[in-house]
Amino acid sequence: MLVAGWRFSLSDVKNHPALVIWFCGCNLLCPFCHNWRISSLDPNICFDISIPRMIQEIEKAKRFVEYVQVTGGEPLLQIREIVPLLNEVKKMGLKTSLNSNLTLSKELELVVDLVDHVATDLKVPSYMYGISNWDAMFERFLDSLHILVEKGKEIELRVLVTRIPIDEYMKVIKSIGDIIKGYRNIHIVFRRIYGKPLVEPRIDDWCTAFCVRDEEEYRRKEEELRSLIQQYIYLVKTR
Repeated sequence: MLVAGWRFSLSDVKNHPALVIWFCGCNLLCPFCHNWRISSLDPNICFDISIPRMIQEIEKAKRFVEYVQVTGGEPLLQIREIVPLLNEVKKMGLKTSLNSNLTLSKELELVVDLVDHVATDLKVPSYMYGISNWDAMFERFLDSLHILVEKGKEIELRVLVTRIPIDEYMKVIKSIGDIIKGYRNIHIVFRRIYGKPLVEPRIDDWCTAFCVRDEEEYRRKEEELRSLIQQYIYLVKTR
């Protein structure tokens, strides 16, 4: 497995104690990404670790955590390693979480029965993914949501609050509304996108243009997005 490390967290899985493992590599080029060095396979950060060695580390941590989360980058790019790893985690009696961009629906099918919680971002394609073939990616994202809903999985949908026009958000929210409208096992989380000096995004100029500038602007945009979600998804839970 090619990873960038692991650490304890109280925020990545709904405030449950978790051991979070960062997998290197990603199929997207999000301009705001603060993990872009992990996604870009930076040799100064990423290193190989065997599954048995990672299991040893999880064994050391298991009495302190409830979940093991695989994140990245995009962990589903390493599906051959993820499946046996999560199998072993489940044998330990721990719950599992997948933090994914959900654009690899075939890979998701291979691992969905092994995960208890799935976190993903709601992004606005024409601005936020950094790739040219988004239409095909978005179809796979919708396929992944179908899979998770059919399986009854717990979904954490993070809505990234930016200065992007509200109409662009509406297109995406309407598209996913047909799939998750009224689904009761979903949490909506609003998150502000930061640029320097708090983080170092992949592209500084993107944050200059689209990161919200102050708390007042953030609250105003969050309320607009909350209204859209209530209209098209029938919001059940937020935090």
